[in-house]
Amino acid sequence: MPSSLVQPLILSVALVTASFSIPAVVDSFETSSSMGPFSHLRVVAAGRGRSMCLPPIVDKVLDLAQGGRPVTEDATLRLLYLGTATYDEDDAFQAQTHAYSSRTAPPYVDVKKLDVSECVPIDQLPSKDDMSTHIQTADIIMVSGGNTLYAVNRWKQLGMDRMIRQRVGSPSGEDTNGRVVLCGGSAGAIAWFSHGHSDSMDPTTFLNVDPHLTDEQKADWSYIRVDGLGYIPNTLCVPHYDATQSNGLPRTQDSDEMLRQAENKHLVCVGIDENAAFVVNDGYFSVVAGGSNGGGGDSTSMTSECCHVKIVQDDGQFFHQMVRAEDPAIPIESLIDTNHWKSRIDAIGKSGNTA
Repeated sequence: MPSSLVQPLILSVALVTASFSIPAVVDSFETSSSMGPFSHLRVVAAGRGRSMCLPPIVDKVLDLAQGGRPVTEDATLRLLYLGTATYDEDDAFQAQTHAYSSRTAPPYVDVKKLDVSECVPIDQLPSKDDMSTHIQTADIIMVSGGNTLYAVNRWKQLGMDRMIRQRVGSPSGEDTNGRVVLCGGSAGAIAWFSHGHSDSMDPTTFLNVDPHLTDEQKADWSYIRVDGLGYIPNTLCVPHYDATQSNGLPRTQDSDEMLRQAENKHLVCVGIDENAAFVVNDGYFSVVAGGSNGGGGDSTSMTSECCHVKIVQDDGQFFHQMVRAEDPAIPIESLIDTNHWKSRIDAIGKSGNTA
């Protein structure tokens, strides 16, 4: 990996103590709070890149991008694909966008690919103006799976992080082109959170992969904490939450230790199962289950199709809330507030309800 991409990293280690989780039904979240700074966000973050083509997840992306407008016979949405994390590979592009480009009924989707990785010859790299135009006119920005560390650093190097932030706008800002949908799976999910539990140290995901790697070397790597673009603050996004990848470490367990070791003791873990999607709309978060026929991938998954919220309690134990597709939407301001979850722990303790 290029030395310019080296960042201060928090390396995860094996769990040394068992975690304690309190299952609870999501049944009484406060829904009257202001949507505040998140009312303009539209996010669909899947647990795996290929899951962006699962029908329920496709439907959610298009529904948010349509924004309540009537679907006319020629309705067409503009999807911009950023494959930086996979170094702009065509195979990954096809795998993650085919369900959009092949639509035979409105809304149709005009899919464009913006290649900006170092695999693109310098004389073929889009100009800053071209990059900005593509981003500012997109209805949907989809980020590929792959190496999050490389992608986020490359975007910052090119100024694309600022272009995306301009496109997203603010709750009170002008909405000239309509609200954009930010989406993607795996690395494409982490991109929208403040931090992510990442496999970016997997040597098979590097820009220049050593062709002589042995199977043992391919499996000899650790998860790291990486920065995303920060649209959902105070969070550690864990895609593939129900999976064990090539290093043999379950992401559930490894992310627990990363959360425990974090300097920010109020950090909230958001785990996303491989065939599920974390959805933000109108200041609230909900879950879409993609269906158990996702198939593919290179990890071992239990495909429970949920999202998971975890915090470290004051006594060092974990509170774990599973959120399913049928559960009511949760305000983002509550999601990112550890005091909200601690109050639920207290309520559960008083009622004795651990169902």
